Amino acid sequence: MTKKLHLAKHVLSIILCVAIMLGYMPITALAEETVTGGTCGAETNDGGVESVTWSYDAATTTLTISGTGAVADYAAGSSRPWIDYIEEITTVVINEGITRIGDRAFLNMTALTGIFIPETVTELGFAAIADCTTLESVSIPGSIKTITEYSISNCTKLKEIRLSEGVEVLEEYAFYGNGIEN
Repeated sequence: MTKKLHLAKHVLSIILCVAIMLGYMPITALAEETVTGGTCGAETNDGGVESVTWSYDAATTTLTISGTGAVADYAAGSSRPWIDYIEEITTVVINEGITRIGDRAFLNMTALTGIFIPETVTELGFAAIADCTTLESVSIPGSIKTITEYSISNCTKLKEIRLSEGVEVLEEYAFYGNGIEN
């Protein structure tokens, strides 16, 4: 009985030592980096492609666009810099200073439920917000003068688009294929 008790105490002391050593390990060594990003500006911006940046926070599933100028245009099937996260992104936040949302910038974001567009944006590019099958409503600020064809299209759960006064050009099929009620 004494040998079993001695062995149990020995095993318990080893477990406690390991637990104490893990307690001194920096938390950041155990944490995974959750934020990634890069540039996404149009080449025609004053500061070039570096004038607009993006960051994706995996913890909040939020894509944030920041800087000054236009977001780049993307060709059909091309890789947007955040392509690896398009099925995870639930929220897009576009900060003040962005002037144009580029062609196909937010195409096929199948988990997107909210997009915040500031008053500095004046134009939505071709299919800028398209095939976002979980998006239910969008507010278009009065600063947006041009909504190009298919800008907000095939968002099958989209029930409401709030247009502020100020839109001057609403191209054909701008809201094609949505489930708009209002």
